[in-house]
Amino acid sequence: MKKRKILGILLVVAMMVVMVAACAPAAPAPTPAPTPAPAADPAPPGEDPAPEPEDGMGPIVLLALNPVHDWHAAVYFFAREKANELDLDNKMGFYYLTSTDVADQSAQIDIALAMNPSLIVLLPHNAEVTPAADRIDESGVPWVLFDRWVYSPGWSAYLTGDNPEIGRRIARRTFELIGGSGTVAIQRAPETGAIDAHRWAGIQEVIPDFPDINIIHFTTTTFSLDDAMEQVEALLVANPVGTLDAIISINDVSSIGVLNAVREAGRLDDIQSISGSGGWQVWFRAIDDYADQIYLFTYTYHPSMVMQAIQYAYDIVMGRGAPRETIIPPNLVDRDNVAEWFNDDTPY
Repeated sequence: MKKRKILGILLVVAMMVVMVAACAPAAPAPTPAPTPAPAADPAPPGEDPAPEPEDGMGPIVLLALNPVHDWHAAVYFFAREKANELDLDNKMGFYYLTSTDVADQSAQIDIALAMNPSLIVLLPHNAEVTPAADRIDESGVPWVLFDRWVYSPGWSAYLTGDNPEIGRRIARRTFELIGGSGTVAIQRAPETGAIDAHRWAGIQEVIPDFPDINIIHFTTTTFSLDDAMEQVEALLVANPVGTLDAIISINDVSSIGVLNAVREAGRLDDIQSISGSGGWQVWFRAIDDYADQIYLFTYTYHPSMVMQAIQYAYDIVMGRGAPRETIIPPNLVDRDNVAEWFNDDTPY
């Protein structure tokens, strides 16, 4: 019986090693991204404020999404950097598992629990992961909720960016840039769930302050370059020169598609501004490259904030605790400060 149990545990661990190798991209140690969230209560140099973990302590397991675009690849990149900085592999173990959908992630939660982890960090697909997250609560394993939301109440710490504030700031800056009157096209991407809903909610709060702004919409299925370019090409045909003043894109990848459509249509001197959100190096370079032709900007929702989530996880395991809720405000990046954000080592 004991032999079967040991074999079962070894099988789970073997599965995890294969999954991590298959799903997680290898990455060299990078230069840190600009202004990542600060670590909570760092120890003075040369001092360890808490005892070393005891032998047999379970690993920290991060459950995230398949890196279908660069933001999620960068989550792994920065998580691995922080795990290396804290020496988690040698102290207790660190595993990073990615999933394709809610059902896949639900199964991975069970696999993670079978590893007897010290703590789980969960970046859920969406709120439909709640029943699986409830099983973490029931197990008694502490966990950190990162980026997206579930309704399970038992998380020890929650860390995310501020999507409603991003919407508010993008809208206000765009409307003020065009003098408070004119026509603005705003991206909607309902299939992205809470990201679209929360950023649109923030935009809606600002619209009443600008009664002379006429709002039109374009809708994309995802945050992809090609999808945005196709939709904005049609938008520009329907709104000829002199009838459209600015375009609000709510994602940096989409913003590149918007910019490509505007450039191909010869409208760089007609459209006054294009926004973005995220912190994508490709969009940063465009902000700089087109600085003399069109005003481009973004508000950050940077994947490097996962470093703070890993720090919180470690602090909780070590008995120091962490803030119950942390919301990281966005930073404006435009032609005036974009050079400070260049980082050729990050995958995002």
